[in-house]
Amino acid sequence: MEFIIDTVDLKEIEEAVEYLPISGVTSNPSIVKATSPENFFDHMRKIREMIGMENSLHIQVTGLDCETMVKE
Repeated sequence: MEFIIDTVDLKEIEEAVEYLPISGVTSNPSIVKATSPENFFDHMRKIREMIGMENSLHIQVTGLDCETMVKE
């Protein structure tokens, strides 16, 4: 079984990493929008630092074509 936390809230992730053997973080556009990170890419880098390179980080995009998805 794997524990994947569905949030981009840094405090929630920090707590999850402390108490659970999480294997990753996942999220979607509405969760990211609700969190309103000041700088999206810096925020994702902070999450990566918190969970480590060996765990997964999945952020859903809204684009319907390849070019838009890559831009997002």
